Amino acid sequence: MFSLLYIITDWCRKEKDCEIRDYVFSDKELTIESRKLVDKIAITMLYNEIDNAIIINCILKLSKIERIVIILNILNDIALFEIAFLVDTSLNSIYVQKKNALNKLRKELDEYFHYGILKYEEVK
Repeated sequence: MFSLLYIITDWCRKEKDCEIRDYVFSDKELTIESRKLVDKIAITMLYNEIDNAIIINCILKLSKIERIVIILNILNDIALFEIAFLVDTSLNSIYVQKKNALNKLRKELDEYFHYGILKYEEVK
């Protein structure tokens, strides 16, 4: 599998004056940092694509990985296997995260639909 560790260590080998040449990156540290980066990108996409504050707040209440999956898969049509690759996890885990996130969003947004605050067209 493609690895962020490979890219960083390869770059450090090519750089003559690299200050982090001797720093050892663990796979766990890289996974955590890459998820933070992907999450920031996903949140930026969310703000660019959705105008409704209620929907944005509901999505932001999700956990980091659930938020990444919903924004990248549903809003931007990125395949689940690509998301699994980006966040360095299994495809099964991504399926579970998506299911959990959709259930949480249904529960949260159902209240707004029930009281007529949101219309179906706004969510599409």
